[in-house]
Formats: sequence, C-alpha cells, structure tokens
Amino acid sequence: AAWRKAAGLDPASVELARHPVWMLADGRRYAEAIIEQRKLSRLQPDDPSQTYYITYLSFLASGSTSEVKMWLAGLPPAQGGKPTAFAQRKEWARVSGDYAEAARLDQLQPDSDSENDQLVWGKLEAINAAFTLAALGNGSGARARLGNLPASYRARRELDPTNPGIWTSLGLMEALLGNAAEALRCARQACELMPESVDPWTGTYLSLNQAIVEAWTGDKDGAIAELRRLLQLPLDLHVHALR
Repeated sequence: AAWRKAAGLDPASVELARHPVWMLADGRRYAEAIIEQRKLSRLQPDDPSQTYYITYLSFLASGSTSEVKMWLAGLPPAQGGKPTAFAQRKEWARVSGDYAEAARLDQLQPDSDSENDQLVWGKLEAINAAFTLAALGNGSGARARLGNLPASYRARRELDPTNPGIWTSLGLMEALLGNAAEALRCARQACELMPESVDPWTGTYLSLNQAIVEAWTGDKDGAIAELRRLLQLPLDLHVHALR
C-alpha cells in the first residue's frame, strides 16, 4: 500500500513503479502484478524487457509458455539485440530448460559482473552462466566461466567477514567448483549472518541459495524440503519456474 501511494504521488517515476510489481510478484498475486507491470511498461515504451515481464508474469500465474513464446517470436531484430532484451532471452532459455540456447546466447553477449557486486538475492550473471554450463555437463566450462570470481570473493571475505552476500556468492561458486563441504559451510554461514527472523526479505533469498547448494552437492532431499518450505513464503520462487 505504501509503494502504491508513493507511485501515485510521482506517477512518472520508473523506480517507484517497479516496487509494487516486485512485491506483488513475490506475494504470488500475479493478476495484480500484471496490472502494475502494464503501468510500468507505459513509462518505458522503448524497453522490450518491460513487455517481456508481463508475459513472464502470465507464465508464473498459469504455467503456460505461449505468451512468452509469442513475445519472443514478435521481437524485432533491432530490439532483440538490446542488452535488456538479450538478458530476457537468456533468462527465458534457462527457465524453460533450454540450456544450450542459454549458453549460446551467453557466448554471443556475456554479461560481466562488477568486482563490487555483492550478491544477496538472485545470482551474479557469471554464476548463472556457469550453472547453465554445469547443467549441460560441461564442468570445465563452468569453472572457466567463473574466472577469477572465486579467488576475488575469498579475498573479499577476509576483508569483510560479516557480509552475507559474499558468503552466499561463495557458497554457490564452491558448489560449482566441486568443493561440497566448503560450499555448504559458506551457504550456512550466510544464513546465520542474516537469518529470516532478522530480515525476512534478505534471509529468504539466502535460504534459497542454501537450497541450491544442497541440491548441487548431493543433498536432494534437504533441498526439496527447503524449497517446499520457501514456497509458502513471499519470495521470488515459483512452482512453474521450478518445474
């Protein structure tokens, strides 16, 4: 309600318009989120990612991929090469399980992560791309895609040992590198530093990353139990995307 009021006070603000969409989507109130996203898309008519997200919200609501596929098919070549549209194409390839296409797109236009990025929710682009390669069975390619990020984050952890974003990033990367015990240690430390009881927004994303680490290090039952729990909480986690 507060974000909607703020957006109403400054209806031309893209930044304010985004937040009701995100909160409604995390609350899995998709019909309302689509209405707010349509308002946002009118503020940025030249940004194809805004119309993409309308179709993506429809997918999350129903599980139907038809609207996203129609959006992709109708994307003009001039727009399809824009960084924002390119990122959406890669995201959809991952979500729909077309890892070969996601890897191909990443080769064409890799997104570079800043050394100053501190992951709290979601995943750094290099980690996303590395997981894609690992899903294709290309472990060496996944390690190469991470580059010097693991070493960089280990050094940053020494300087900032109470930063949960650094710990959770390392947990994901150590899992990809095959360091199971260290991956679990990092993921759990992130959750201890910022538990859901202290920050129910950030803490749930850290828990989600721990579930990812558990899945990739062999504890499938633990990961499934955690995902089941997280699906009951407000979070950018959706059953259709999980499938």
